[in-house]
Amino acid sequence: MAEEIANMPTRNVTDIAATTAGAFQKDQGGGINVKGGRDEATQYYIDGVKVTGVPTLPATAIEQLQVI
Repeated sequence: MAEEIANMPTRNVTDIAATTAGAFQKDQGGGINVKGGRDEATQYYIDGVKVTGVPTLPATAIEQLQVI
C-alpha cells in the first residue's frame, strides 16, 4: 500500500483519502465528506492520536490509510 500511495499524483492526505469509495472532496486539498457527512464532521487520527484540523503530511510519509 505504501508504494501505491507514493506513486499517486497527489501529495496531500485528504486527496488520498478522497479516492476511497464513499468519500467526496469538492476541491483538491480541501476537506472531505464521508458518506454524506459534513467535512467538519470528519476526524483524523495519526498513529492513534486525534489531530485537529486537516493534517498536512507528504504522501511519502504515509504507509497506510484507512477510512472508516
